[in-house]
Amino acid sequence: MDRNDLRCRNLELLRSALQLRRVVTKPQAAEATGLSVVTVNTLMQELLERGEVQLTAGGISSGGRPAQQYAFCADYRLALAVHLQEADGRDTMFISVVDLLGNRLKEQRLQPQKISMEFFIQAVKPWFQQYPQLAVLVVGIPGVEKDGRLLVDYPTLQGTRFAEKLQQVLGCPVYLENDINAAVLGYSAALGGQARQETVVGIYLPQQYPPGAGIVLRGELYKGRDGMAGEVGRLPAFAVGASLDGDASRMASLSALFAATWNPHRLVLYNEAAAPGALAQVRELAAQQLEDGCLPELELKTSIYEDYGRGICALAMQYLQAAGKERC
Repeated sequence: MDRNDLRCRNLELLRSALQLRRVVTKPQAAEATGLSVVTVNTLMQELLERGEVQLTAGGISSGGRPAQQYAFCADYRLALAVHLQEADGRDTMFISVVDLLGNRLKEQRLQPQKISMEFFIQAVKPWFQQYPQLAVLVVGIPGVEKDGRLLVDYPTLQGTRFAEKLQQVLGCPVYLENDINAAVLGYSAALGGQARQETVVGIYLPQQYPPGAGIVLRGELYKGRDGMAGEVGRLPAFAVGASLDGDASRMASLSALFAATWNPHRLVLYNEAAAPGALAQVRELAAQQLEDGCLPELELKTSIYEDYGRGICALAMQYLQAAGKERC
């Protein structure tokens, strides 16, 4: 490891300690990172000059001069997190500004007549003018990107080089994530450390579009060879308008399919139109298609919004932190 690599590694140790503790003195930072006080002093000065930390009022004193305290600046670098979903039967765009701690600083909800490339650019561009700290854009979308082109439920975006175009216009990295992938990641994140020991499957059944599934293995998304793992809507049996006997039957067949092929610990279904008490019917119908004991713990949610938003914001924070490492 050369001198610059060592410096970058030490900076990441210090940043991690600051993000965890929020406010530290230099001796506390040295203890948390295992670095010497001399090294911490040099690196802290660098972070201070960059604006990544700031001196706080007051300090800790044991009778002498109070020790200086340094506060982590969570808004030093920001991400714009956008997720597109069906809400109340309409295409909806949710926009959030996310800081380095995953906090949402400001939010907006839009329901356009159609979601096109032009509309998307017009919707996000003002945020980059308002917040110059924005360093990445993360987009949750009902589809996948293959060979740089979108395979997506929105006809106006189908086949476009969506991420590439946005990156050219905005001048920052753009990351795309499938809607149900982000949602099941958000669901798993809420489980905490338990998720790192489990397989979790999420299945999304929007009303206007085909269903899709996301898979998290021990806390990590599994996307498959081309990022298309879980794209069950491409199977004729599960396409919109397919002749399954109602939502309960569709949910049960999908649950049985993923229970048999992935053997997950948990399976969460998202269906805005699900009737009260539908979960019991789904569980009964799915159990009829499986051997005893093969059905995982099932959960049914009538809104994907909370988990989807949580997952996109978690990804935004990860990409922000990665951007910091690249810049060292």
